Amino acid sequence: MSLTRYTGDTLKRAALWGGLATIVLCLALGALALLGAAFFLWLERHLGPAAAAALTALALLLLALLVMLAGWLWFLRRPMRPPGPLGGMGGVLPSLVRLAGALVRQNPRRAMVLAVLAGALAEYMSKEEMAKEAPEDR
Repeated sequence: MSLTRYTGDTLKRAALWGGLATIVLCLALGALALLGAAFFLWLERHLGPAAAAALTALALLLLALLVMLAGWLWFLRRPMRPPGPLGGMGGVLPSLVRLAGALVRQNPRRAMVLAVLAGALAEYMSKEEMAKEAPEDR
């Protein structure tokens, strides 16, 4: 399978998962709204309309607070990791290696020219970083 076809298939799958997640979220929110309405109607029969509306609103606020607390605890449990030595390139690097392998198989001469250009660019960028780190003598 070629890299472009693989990428296209991956993007199609991601779009399908996103669509399915949106549909599930809409259905879940609708079910929650109907559950709130049923709770309101049940309370209204026992306490009256004003008290039922107040208690339903309070129950929904408590549910929102509970969801917020669960999200906050989940984010506390997963500490942010500092970037590694590759910075943000950790996920990109394997893709670049696969792309380079496919390029070498398709056209070795073009791959050689691109490798020379990439090496020159890396050398240029490393010299710029070294110049920024070194104190200037004036």
